[in-house]
Parts: sequence; structure tokens; C-alpha cells
Amino acid sequence: MFKKSMYVLICTLIFTVVLLAPNGFATEKALAATSTEGWHLIKTNYHVSSLDVKVKGGGLGDTFTCEGNEGNMTLSCTRKDNNGKVIAFYNYQVKWDTPPAFIAPNQKTGFNIEVQTIGNKSWSSPPIDAKFDLANLGSPSYATAGLIRFQSTKGETHITNQATYFESGKVIPAGKKGDKKAIWLQLGNSYGYSYVYEWKEASPATPATPSMQNLRATAGNKQVCLTWSAAADKKGLIGYHLFRGTGSGKETTTPVTDFPIKDTSYNDPNVLNGTTYCYTMRPVYSSGMGTVSNEACATPSATAACGGQKASGSGNPILPNGIGTIILSINNPYMTVNGAQREIDPGRGTVPIVYNGRTLLPIAAVIEAAGGTVKWLAAEKKVTIEQKGTIIDLWIDKNETLINGKPGMTDVAPIIKNSRTMLPLRFIADNLGAKVDWDGVSYKVTIQFK
Repeated sequence: MFKKSMYVLICTLIFTVVLLAPNGFATEKALAATSTEGWHLIKTNYHVSSLDVKVKGGGLGDTFTCEGNEGNMTLSCTRKDNNGKVIAFYNYQVKWDTPPAFIAPNQKTGFNIEVQTIGNKSWSSPPIDAKFDLANLGSPSYATAGLIRFQSTKGETHITNQATYFESGKVIPAGKKGDKKAIWLQLGNSYGYSYVYEWKEASPATPATPSMQNLRATAGNKQVCLTWSAAADKKGLIGYHLFRGTGSGKETTTPVTDFPIKDTSYNDPNVLNGTTYCYTMRPVYSSGMGTVSNEACATPSATAACGGQKASGSGNPILPNGIGTIILSINNPYMTVNGAQREIDPGRGTVPIVYNGRTLLPIAAVIEAAGGTVKWLAAEKKVTIEQKGTIIDLWIDKNETLINGKPGMTDVAPIIKNSRTMLPLRFIADNLGAKVDWDGVSYKVTIQFK
């Protein structure tokens, strides 16, 4: 656990001073190198100012504190008068996932982050931001041309009081052997973390497979048909992940399908006519993902045709305080809730399915097990999910949604199948702040509610 206090006259310190101070950081951990070409995370640093100033005389005193561990830090600033009375303060918590251990060249990257004010008086907690440094690691540049800022899903570069996916505003460019760059996460009050990456070239023993540079995209009517060559290295191969974006270089880090695609073709139905979609593909191995493919783009239209559309796959327990683990599998009518087996749709035998690349299921048992509620308004074909203060509204056969009253979109709309309402699991779990792991070998889904 890190804990540091500083007594200064003001509550805002410049983060660059912290990063440039030779003794202003301590190494948190170092990671082993691998041979895949790209940016590899090699070290994590915790940063705190080298200053330790105590106010002398009759002035006001400000106390800064930061405690916790990587991924979960609580920070505060308190001002007291000469009699020790608190006249202003703020206290806030930052939770985040460690950025990816590997960043492929010319791809965006990101991580989940949550910022929450615990309490305050007179002051507001400072905003959180992150950036990828394009200058030399030893002297990071904060000019606009010297960095790539991360953005929330709303496009904000500085965030407070929200949970979001922080994604780089641009693709991370390629480097050359030995280059070192960093993601700087500023937590406020001159505290932060830097995640140091080193550019590593592909090992001669495992060169990029030429056949992987063979992704093709063909436009259809409300679909894009994709084909690619099989990976030359079949050892440990599970399948393939496609990544989609609305324009060249704009592919997201979320795969098009929840589970790896087993074949070397896929028809993507979650597109709109008249919009250009670009894709990349990576093979998925038991040890991780392989080299990224070439980019392929297509613009679907009403007059285009590219073949038939594919669809992949064929007494409730309560989590204490809504915290715990739920495990379910495709085509299995049972789930486990903290190890206890229960039916997903009691008495009906309904199973989770993969539809247009996404996992759909009757969600009520899952939400209720997590301490939430699900309401059905037949007149509007509307489903309302509420869990821990988050309200999600969805409509049958519609992609439009509402998240706490704000418009959103799901790439696969809810459907009714065999008289049962089937809802998209990934979209709902992500918006409820749950962590979801997808096992492409056993088609098992593990949901962790925090």
C-alpha cells in the first residue's frame, strides 16, 4: 500500500514536475517481454511528488493524501484553519483496469476507469486524464503534437464522477526497436501512474504469417461479408476475432463477436447501408491473440449482394450485496451463482444463444441474482433493467436504448424467440459495470458483479 501526505498552501500541483523529478516515482512492477511485434508493457511506476513541504507560521495548511494500490486509489485534500477546523475538503476514489499488456501498431487502445466523489465541502475533486506520450520517455512533452489523449465514451478527455471506457483518441503508431513510450494516468493532486511500453520486433522464429494479410470485405445489403486465409500456425488456435470501425484506422478494441469465429468467413449483419466499415482480424490462441491482419473496408448498400447471412452457434439465488460471480454456457439451461446451480429460465429450459455474433438470453434470472429487477411493458415491447442505481431501457427489435435516461445503441437488438424475450448480454453487463470473461473454447461466460 502506498501512502503519502503533503502539507502545502495550494491544492493544485503541476503533474509534470512529478514526472520529471528523479526520485518522484517508485517502480511498482516489471513485466516479462514477449516476441510479438508491437508495444509491450514492461514496467509500471507509481508517481508522487518529491516535495514534502510543511507550512510554518500562521497560514492555512492543506493536507494531501493518496492511499491504496494500483487499480484502486483513494485521494483527498483537506484545508484547516489555525484552530484545526476543516474549512474545505474533497475525497474521491479512482478505480481502473491496468492498460493492455500489448498494443498492436496502428490500433487504438484503452481501459476501463471509474471516478467517484466520496465527499466534499466548498471544493470539487480534480478531473482525471490519461495520455500516450509520443516524445522521449525521459522528458515527456505535453504539447498537443507530443501526445495522444484518451477519451471517454462521451468524448471527454478529463473525467469526474463516471464509469467509462477510456480510449486513445487516435491509433497508437508503430515504433522502432528499443523505443520506449508510456501511458500517463494522472490521478490528481500530483499523484499518478505511468505504464511504460517498449517497441519489440517480431522474433525471427515466429514471423508474421503472410496468409494473415489476406482479409477481404465485400459489401452486401445491410451486411458485410468477410473472408480470410487460415492461420499457418494451428497449435493452440481457438478461432478468429474481427474488429470493426466506421472508417480506416478506426477499428475498436471490442471484437465483432463475443466468441472467436471458428471458420475463415463471417457475414457481419450489424451494419447500416451507406456507411463505410473497415475491419482487421487477429487469430485467437489459447495463449493470447496473434498478429493483426491487413485492413479491409466495404460500404453496404441496398443494391449490393454478398451471400447468405450467417448466425453463429446454435427459487433464484441472490449475490450478497449484488457482488459475486455468475457462470453460464451457450446452449446450457443452467447457470451457477457463486457455485450454486440454478435454471436460467425456470421450468422452460431456455438456453443462451449466439445471434448475429452476440450472446442473447432471458436476462431476468441473472439480473435478479445480482440484486436487480427486470420489468416488461408489453404495450411498448419495452424491457427496463435496474441494478444498483443504473437503469437500462431496451425495446424489442430496436437498437436504440436508454442508459439512465441518456440515449445509447446496442449493435444487436433484443428479440423474441420461442415466446421468450432474449436480450444482449455484453451490452447489459458492460453498462452495469460487470466484468465479463468469454471462454471461446468451452463457450462459457463468467460474469463478475462488483
